[in-house]
Parts: sequence; structure tokens; C-alpha cells
Amino acid sequence: MSDDPHSPFVSRAAQGVLTARFAVLVDADGRVLDAHVTLPSGREPEHLILDGAFVEALRRFHFLPAHAAGHAQRGWSTVECALRLGPAGTVPPGARGHGGALSIRHGACRLEDAVR
Repeated sequence: MSDDPHSPFVSRAAQGVLTARFAVLVDADGRVLDAHVTLPSGREPEHLILDGAFVEALRRFHFLPAHAAGHAQRGWSTVECALRLGPAGTVPPGARGHGGALSIRHGACRLEDAVR
């Protein structure tokens, strides 16, 4: 990551959140068959690295599959992921993880309505 305080990556990080959107193909068993970026977190090389890491993480996720007529089916969905960055050494208020506070960098992904 660039240390230049005028870098768009640093500026957006200082605001607290980087967000990207992904298309995810989920099979009838809930496994991810494909995932790719549809809206990147930014244009800097660091954003490509972050978005690539999100794609790799999404490939390991297990989702509840889409259903039609009571049967699980394969389908595309949109996932939005956000990475919240705080000043070094701080934890956002109320942030909790397994057995305690989250680290200074943490993220969340939200599954949007299924896209067919």
C-alpha cells in the first residue's frame, strides 16, 4: 500500500471503508463455482490486490443456494464486501470477534438478492 497521504487508497482508507461488488455463481449445494469483480474497490494497484483477496475468500464461502419450486438450484448472486480501516492501534467502537474485539482491520460481506 502506498504511504503517500495524497494517494486515493490512503485517502479512502482514512475515511474508513473500501467497498467492492462481486458476481458469485453458487451451485445447488451452496459451493461457489465462480466469482469475479463487478465493481472494484478503486483504481490503484493496491485495490487490485484487495479485490483479488476478496475473490479468493469468496471462493471459500458456502452459501445457501437459490430455490425454485422447492428445489435448490445453481444461480448467480451479487455480493458486496466492505473493508473498514481504522487508524493504527484502534478498534472501531462495538467491534467484536470470537472471544473479543476484532483486529484494527476487519471486513464484512453482504449477499444481495439472487440474480438469474
